[in-house]
Amino acid sequence: MKQVMTMVAASALLMGCDGDNSNGTKGDLADPVKGMAFADVSIKDIKSAAGEIVPSGLEGQLSKDEMIEFLELNNDISDYEVTGENGDFVVTNMVMEEATVGRLTFDGVVYVEDQDIFYFDSVLMEDMTSNDSDFEASIERVFMNPPAYVDARKMIDSIDIDALVTETLALDASPFISSGHGYIEGAVFGDDQGELTLDFMGWTEDTENRHTSMLVKGFNLEFYAPDFETPVTLELGSFSVKNMHWEVIESAFTGNPFYYNPFWPYFDGARFQGLEFKADGFYIKNNDYGIWYTPPENGVAYYYATPDPLRVGFDSEPSSEEMQTFKEYFDRLGYDEIRIRNEGRVVYDYENDLVYSENARLVIEDGMDIDAEMKISGSLESFDRFKTMFQNMEDVGESYEDTDPAVIASLKDDLTAALKPLDIETYAVSMTENSLMDRIFRVVAEEQGDDVESIKEQAAGASALLTMVAQTPYQSELALDFANSMGDFIERGGTFKIGMGQDKSIDIIEEVFTMVQDDSPDVLEGIDLVLKYLELDFDYIPPAGQAEE
Repeated sequence: MKQVMTMVAASALLMGCDGDNSNGTKGDLADPVKGMAFADVSIKDIKSAAGEIVPSGLEGQLSKDEMIEFLELNNDISDYEVTGENGDFVVTNMVMEEATVGRLTFDGVVYVEDQDIFYFDSVLMEDMTSNDSDFEASIERVFMNPPAYVDARKMIDSIDIDALVTETLALDASPFISSGHGYIEGAVFGDDQGELTLDFMGWTEDTENRHTSMLVKGFNLEFYAPDFETPVTLELGSFSVKNMHWEVIESAFTGNPFYYNPFWPYFDGARFQGLEFKADGFYIKNNDYGIWYTPPENGVAYYYATPDPLRVGFDSEPSSEEMQTFKEYFDRLGYDEIRIRNEGRVVYDYENDLVYSENARLVIEDGMDIDAEMKISGSLESFDRFKTMFQNMEDVGESYEDTDPAVIASLKDDLTAALKPLDIETYAVSMTENSLMDRIFRVVAEEQGDDVESIKEQAAGASALLTMVAQTPYQSELALDFANSMGDFIERGGTFKIGMGQDKSIDIIEEVFTMVQDDSPDVLEGIDLVLKYLELDFDYIPPAGQAEE
């Protein structure tokens, strides 16, 4: 029974996916409203996929007597009825110590004797209720169409469900994710501390393309927190992820930081609708937020995000002292509500292994603009090489001194090869002041009984403290550039920019390996070399109409 529960639990925890390519035309995909439909996953899609039962083709279907024996041996059941034969059964009114199930419908139940495993083609559980008087739990319906038998066998072999539930996801397991199709409807869980309700959660997968999709609808969580007179609530009208690549989930099991490339699309889209969090008068809301990637056309794909802002504020007076203080600061900043939104897009050129941003910006309305500039080539090839390198690091010892010199030499070659195609042409983040810092300094000045300009001067001076921790002339130079640029930004507004590049003329591999030696006298020189390789740069741009000082 544990093996069957392993398969069921693993399928529920590792939810999978599928879906057709588009609900609109390619021309719609750049539209903030129409394009988001590309990422939608519907209940109809999930139930349709879940209803396509593929028989395992295995021999050894259980008879009714064997099914009864199996139930009685593996569960603490006080009452039930079984009808059916040859692997297809209906179990009704099953009463166990912890729960009662109104109806269980099994299709294709098989016992594989040489592997000591029970497998089923599908199972439907209806009307489950908890028998624990202190904990309310009920589920109207759970349906599972598990992976094909060979996939289920691999999954069970590769996952220790006890460790998965009680310890950590970082398991020493072969990377394999497959969860078939399924859904849960009408779930309620709760006790005297709170309640969670769920209208629908479903998943479906595309094994050929190794994609997963998931949909959650009608999620509501309510619980009580100390010092709050009203409950904390989290409501989510719907959440969906379409065609997530299995490598993203598998990466949690491998420990390999390069198992998937985060710079490139790893799902078709994700969407939140009707998000609302409330805690003692404070709220975070968003009506409809999503991100999606267009299908590649002529080797080029685009990333977009909906412009619908995230809204933060208060809609009532808090009851707790901590939240009252928080609201006072919020009100003194002069905002009725803080609104945060995205702009711009990212371009993915597969043929040239190039990814770059176009007008990418995070906007805090009437506060600050945060712009991102990115242009990176060679990352696809580079990440593939890093991934292989990490998979081949089994012979590396716990320290530099414990590792065979031949292994170190091979690792150096692998690192050199992995870095060679990567070219970070531009990677920069800039912050443009639109009133947020002035608001903050005004509040601080009021608290300290000082004027705003004096507070700004003190903050600008504090940024210069970074020069005191520099340990080399080059680090002092960088720290001074940062202090000067940040100081001007604090005092005058405008734009502060942090840039990074890549000096391909510098070979840092030998220095990196020298730095990891405990007795290395050249650590500071190595750090300087890495900083030079990254071409860190700090700039200040004054507001329009102001001259450079």
